[in-house]
Amino acid sequence: MPARPSFNARLLRFGRALLYISDHKGSTSCAQQPFTVRVDVAAKKRLERLAKSTGRSRSFLAAEAIKEYLDVNEWQIAGIKQAIASLDRGEGVSHEQVKDWITSWRILLQKSRIDRR
Repeated sequence: MPARPSFNARLLRFGRALLYISDHKGSTSCAQQPFTVRVDVAAKKRLERLAKSTGRSRSFLAAEAIKEYLDVNEWQIAGIKQAIASLDRGEGVSHEQVKDWITSWRILLQKSRIDRR
């Protein structure tokens, strides 16, 4: 019976990376939990090259990328929810008001070009 491949060998074969995501947010106590993410081979190689060139671990870079992704997307979803709520309260701007506002930009731009002559 052939020997069973090591855990790391199995991860590589299936194109998965084992990432340790830390949830430290600047605190001195650093609680870490293992977190498995499947990535394609090209992404894994890019992550390995970046880790090598920056002197950081793959886990660190992946954790930072995930945190950044969460920050951006949570911010965006919160903004969308706020906008929908303001529309529900009748605080929207009409299409005509937006058109007039944008037209005012052109008028100001034309005026500034004339003033520079």
